[in-house]
Amino acid sequence: MKALPVSTHETIIAGVDAHKDTHHVTILTRTGEKIADRQFNATTSGYNKLLDWVVGFGAVDKIGLESTGSYAAGLSRFLVDHEVDVRKTLAGEATAVPKVSTEIIESIRELTVVRASAVKARTVALVQLQDVAITAPASLREHLDARSGQGLARQCAKLRADGDRLDDPAQAAKLCLHGLANRVRDLDTEIATLDGHLDKLVTIVAPTLLSRVGISTRHAAQFVITAGENIDRLACRRQRSPDCVAQLRYQFRQESRIECGFIVVVIGKRIEHCTW
Repeated sequence: MKALPVSTHETIIAGVDAHKDTHHVTILTRTGEKIADRQFNATTSGYNKLLDWVVGFGAVDKIGLESTGSYAAGLSRFLVDHEVDVRKTLAGEATAVPKVSTEIIESIRELTVVRASAVKARTVALVQLQDVAITAPASLREHLDARSGQGLARQCAKLRADGDRLDDPAQAAKLCLHGLANRVRDLDTEIATLDGHLDKLVTIVAPTLLSRVGISTRHAAQFVITAGENIDRLACRRQRSPDCVAQLRYQFRQESRIECGFIVVVIGKRIEHCTW
């Protein structure tokens, strides 16, 4: 569209509609009048062009972004690095300052995501391993007497199938069980490696939190991921509540009575430069 004339000294506001490959930017005056809009590629070069184009219309008051944790994550980091005041938007309402994800906590988040998927894949492999073992021919099943999933995986890793006799269900079952056992072993190794990396990173970021009784590396990792790098964005109780408190409902039976309770998990505010 044709840009409206505007003083280069006027304070402006920009909004970004983020997509996977492109970002569409609209510039408004402080009174809400539309000045211009344009589309940019979601690349480092595109981010530079976007910022140069926006500041060409005047002093930037704020830039509103949607999808700061997904499509606009790269642009959000770029703008924060260039000291631009960024606000996260949702359904047309400004809600919060987005979490900064440029430093060590972003590394922790990425490793945590990969670890979670590896744990899920291992669980699936163990379930499949037990299912195949249960339905295997009796001549094979009677030798698989391990009581735990990991024990069964160790037994099945020793199985060897005759590749020329896979028309025999027992040989096919051996091949399947051996493959699943190897998958479990590989995932165990991957998870252990990720745990080692996370131990080092979380110890750097939150040594005090880790020293607390009952706080594991995974607990501490989730706490710092939820809080983010720029903990100062949570300036008041109202801002901290959505991120820092979760109510997890549990129930248990005692004879015929069901009792319910709530576990409140509270993330304490970080004190100075990642000291938890």
